Parts: sequence; C-alpha cells; structure tokens
Amino acid sequence: MTSVSYFEWGAYPPHDPENLGNYTALCDLPHLEEIEVFDSAFPFEVLENIPTLQRLAILQNGLRDDDMNVISGLHGLQTLSLRHNDITDSGAQRLSRLHNLTELDLSGNFVSATTISELQRSLPHCRIKNDWSRADAP
Repeated sequence: MTSVSYFEWGAYPPHDPENLGNYTALCDLPHLEEIEVFDSAFPFEVLENIPTLQRLAILQNGLRDDDMNVISGLHGLQTLSLRHNDITDSGAQRLSRLHNLTELDLSGNFVSATTISELQRSLPHCRIKNDWSRADAP
C-alpha cells in the first residue's frame, strides 16, 4: 500500500479526535501526492506530516481562518482548492506563504476581490480562481 499517490475522503461522519491514529497512517505513504476531502470532518493537522503532498482539495468542509495555519505550512503544495468553505480575507492572506502554488481556487468563500489581488501580487506564478465569493453576496 506504500505506492498510493491519491487519497479521497468524503461524506463520512465526523472523526473522533481520540482516534487520530487511524489517520496518521497517511503519513506512512511515501508517495502520497494528492488528497481530496469533501463534505467531511477530517483531522487537517495530519497533513503537516505528509511532505510529498503536492495537490490538496478541501471542498465544503466548513474550513475557517484558523485552519489556514496548517494549510499555509504545506510549502510543497502546487495545487490547492478550498472551494465552498468559511474562509475570510484573514485566512486567505495566510496562503501568500505558499510560493510553489501554481493553482489556487477560493470560490464560494468570504474572500474579497481586494484580497485576491493581494494574493496575486504575492504569488505571481499562481492562477487564482474566485468565481463566486460570499463576501460579495447581498
């Protein structure tokens, strides 16, 4: 199982913090490059121990600004999709530390056009997508 490069987790009941060990097995996959998590509680702190991670999609998970502390430390990421979460300008600004990003999708969050422009200046080689922002909703 050590040759696994993609992991998908979605639409499952919330995790039990006391069973975090069940997820730490992901750290033992030396070729794990891509994780997709959707509509599910997932212990994001596990991601800090996966140095090979290049692509991460966390969709409809209720991510908040505090969760960006873990994600902004994943310096090997090239592609990051955080569509339809609860991220605001404050959390999005932390992503400016991810200098290897080539694609970033923040659609469906509370991120303003001003913050997107600031991120684009900080990450000039990154294509940033923000098709719809709940910050602009009436």
